[in-house]
Amino acid sequence: MLKNISLLSILSIILVFSCSEEKPQQNALIKEKEHVYKEVMAVHDEMMMMGKIRGAQRKLKKMIESDSTNMEKYQVAYDQLQAADDAMMNWMKQFKNPPESTDIKEAIDYLKNQKDRVQKMKDIMIENLNNAKQVIDF
Repeated sequence: MLKNISLLSILSIILVFSCSEEKPQQNALIKEKEHVYKEVMAVHDEMMMMGKIRGAQRKLKKMIESDSTNMEKYQVAYDQLQAADDAMMNWMKQFKNPPESTDIKEAIDYLKNQKDRVQKMKDIMIENLNNAKQVIDF
């Protein structure tokens, strides 16, 4: 009986130590996931602050309708801004924060991929806004 209690005590101690070693690693992964998610959302929020796109498009639309000699360059600028806006809207429709049930490493990989995608969209959006600024003042 004493032998069984000792064996049980040893197994309990081993179980406690093995679980406690996993916890810091799991916590680090959870923090990494939260950090990457915040980075994704920060880029998204930056892009949303660029509400200049719609204003520039309105201005370009008026220019397209009123200035037939420069209509083509206005249309190109308008189309570039529309493509950037469409890409952002499409990204927002497909983006999902991985649920808690998702494997943490898979969730981190997914979020890193989304971060790369949203950053590329931001770069394109900035480039298209700068191109439009060369055509009209806004």
